[in-house]
Amino acid sequence: MRIYLFLALVFVLFTGCIRQEFHQTVDKDGSSTLAATYDFAQFIELSSEYGAQYGMPGGITQSAFAVQMQERCTAARQTNPSMECAVNGTTLQMTVPLEADNPYYDFEVEENLLFRTYRFTLHTVPLDRFDAGASVDERLEPPEPVDLTDKSKNAQQAQSLRLINGFAFTYAVEMPGSVVTATAGTYEAEIDGNTATFDMLEVLQDSAPLTVESQELNFFFLVAVVAVLLIVAVALAFLKHKKSSK
Repeated sequence: MRIYLFLALVFVLFTGCIRQEFHQTVDKDGSSTLAATYDFAQFIELSSEYGAQYGMPGGITQSAFAVQMQERCTAARQTNPSMECAVNGTTLQMTVPLEADNPYYDFEVEENLLFRTYRFTLHTVPLDRFDAGASVDERLEPPEPVDLTDKSKNAQQAQSLRLINGFAFTYAVEMPGSVVTATAGTYEAEIDGNTATFDMLEVLQDSAPLTVESQELNFFFLVAVVAVLLIVAVALAFLKHKKSSK
């Protein structure tokens, strides 16, 4: 069964048919949760047609592939006990927590009288936090983090990935507060409420850190203002009542 994962990745390399979605949920203290989802539906569908070319006569059934992915999940949890890993049909999802102090991104908070502004800057994609393949099969190299400041290397990688049929790679950042800007160099991400979604093939082409800025009302200041206004109103009412009673 271990051979399936290795051959699956070779098959994906030549035929594409895989979707990768990363979703990072950032908390107000700068810590976050990163979920990586890999969808192999098209791979499994096409394996029956092309599997013989890669040593898989008849292709891979969904149940057999699920068993292989469960083995990968077990290896992932052994490598990183804090990781959550689940197989759902044709998708594999791995989730890891990230502390505020980490080598992948910076997080800043600014406050003024009306708004609290959060700024998230991802300069390294933490693919290394999802190391499980090498634990399952010694022929696989552990994944390496992607330095978004390495323009030359990433541009070459983007060109290669564009040649892979059906390949897609998105990175969504969910922020506290509503997102107001989300860019990577000249690229502008798609914004939906408190989430910004980046097409990483576009980002890697002209590689630059992902920068997302969000805002929310400074409720503590608003509460303080309301409290002061109430005190002033009560004081004026008291003075007015005192004058009228004379």
